[in-house]
Amino acid sequence: MAIFDNVTDLADMLRIESETDYPHIAGLLKPAAERVLREAVGVDWIAQHEDDEAVQAAACVLVAGWFLCPEATGEITPGANFLISQLQARALEGDDADGEDG
Repeated sequence: MAIFDNVTDLADMLRIESETDYPHIAGLLKPAAERVLREAVGVDWIAQHEDDEAVQAAACVLVAGWFLCPEATGEITPGANFLISQLQARALEGDDADGEDG
């Protein structure tokens, strides 16, 4: 699963100059966001929709929250809860990669 193409995308999103200044972004925050989304929504559905804007938004909200509050890493933050709930609903409805019901 590759929600973020690379760690530079994360650094840009967090508005930090260099991801090397924050090695935990690649080693901890990125994999944690991917794990939380897989567990909350489903491995197969997330794998098919990793480029979806809603998946990207949920991952960004998780990473940004954890970057600001490292002790919450791995938990679904209040800001991400709504976005993840939307993804769960889409997965339950059988939303396919084209946005059509399947």
